[in-house]
Amino acid sequence: ATLQGTDISSAERYFRWIAAVRMSQDRPWTGVGPNNFYDYYKAYVVNSFKTWVSRNPEKSTTHNYFLYMLVEQGYPALCLYAVLMVALFYYAQQVYQRNKREGRIMVLVAVGVIGATFINNFFSELLEADKVGSLFFMAIATLIALDPKRRIIGPHPSGSTEKDNPTNLNHNYNNADGNPPQPAQL
Repeated sequence: ATLQGTDISSAERYFRWIAAVRMSQDRPWTGVGPNNFYDYYKAYVVNSFKTWVSRNPEKSTTHNYFLYMLVEQGYPALCLYAVLMVALFYYAQQVYQRNKREGRIMVLVAVGVIGATFINNFFSELLEADKVGSLFFMAIATLIALDPKRRIIGPHPSGSTEKDNPTNLNHNYNNADGNPPQPAQL
């Protein structure tokens, strides 16, 4: 259907994307406000992309998270999201370099979730859905939890040391005198 030009979903996306770009030109810094796309977009549409889905009884939005933020909250929100994404990928690279094999695998999984969400947001507002948005934020929390620089070294408030903490991936197996354990002699 896409190659034949009869794909209604793509035509409807163009219909809403064009309206979103035109809307953003009127209010580039403030947007139209949260959850107001539906109330304003029909005055900005180009009718040549109109489909039978364009009636929009379900009141869906732009089908593009980046345009969605631009229309509803303006350029500041779009720039903040762009900075967040660049910072997340940079931070993920740093956390990957600081970890050992097991931690690196988990970092790659978290980055995969963040990357998939980033790409899918070109065609929907998945970050707004609690099923997907929660995975995105859990992936960010996973990156933070896997960062060895964020781990507490030394006595734990409960009185245990990092050797007693089974969740710490950077175990130090040295004896009390600081030397590695020696094999038992017979």
